[in-house]
Amino acid sequence: MKFKTLVASITLALTAPAFAAIAPGSSGNGELFLAVQDATNKVSFSFDLGVTMETYLSAVSSKNNPTLMPVTWAVAADANWTAFLGRISKVSNLKWSVLALDSTGANTPNLQRLVTTVFQDPAKTEAQILAGVKGTTNVKLTDGIGAAQGGNFFNAVNTTGTHGQTGVALDFAVNGSSVNALADAGRSYFGESGGLTGTLNGNATFGSQNALNATSNVYYVTRSSASSGAFVLANRLDYAANKPATFSFDGQSLVAVVPEPGTYALMLAGLAAVGFVARRRRG
Repeated sequence: MKFKTLVASITLALTAPAFAAIAPGSSGNGELFLAVQDATNKVSFSFDLGVTMETYLSAVSSKNNPTLMPVTWAVAADANWTAFLGRISKVSNLKWSVLALDSTGANTPNLQRLVTTVFQDPAKTEAQILAGVKGTTNVKLTDGIGAAQGGNFFNAVNTTGTHGQTGVALDFAVNGSSVNALADAGRSYFGESGGLTGTLNGNATFGSQNALNATSNVYYVTRSSASSGAFVLANRLDYAANKPATFSFDGQSLVAVVPEPGTYALMLAGLAAVGFVARRRRG
């Protein structure tokens, strides 16, 4: 798969038909999605990015070229975003996250995993922010990821908006969006206890949410071992030495910084390697 597939996925995300769905962590290769929450008015917006965890990780890991290509999702053009803005009182209440989950596999590294933005606390250094992520225990990571599965967040959100409809087969290859409130049935509201929240339902020692106009580094988090009390493995995702992959969101566009298309040959090799590893670990 070449980098052009990532760009094609973005184009598809902007023209998504109904009955699309966010691929959940139980798929083994969850999709990246944007979640925007107004915790004051208890309403959230979910937006499927159409890019899987492994496609994104492979794109970021192609470090042979320091030139960047920002990839943009025009969120403001989405009708559900307009509907969401009509249900909030202050734009300053909004917090956003980008996440992808994998809840499959044994309790060993790189089987249960998370790609996530993290609150970029201006009072902390990058080392302190990373230390906060690493303060999560293995069992808490498993519990936090699991809160999104089993009939909770994903099953609920994938029956709302253009993500899907109850009783209709879902298609993870196309993309959609939805607006959800705490009062809605199920746990489709991002932030609802027992579903999925910015702190993995209170299990994480970090938060995934940032304010509008903020830029967030992206982190990879996975279990370190089968030991429940041991701490997770975590690292900041860099596309080159000391150059972090990022997401930023201003309420109009979500922008990801990834390597330019000229690196796609190495990405192809990287994706093949990831696919081989994935097949071995799930075979």
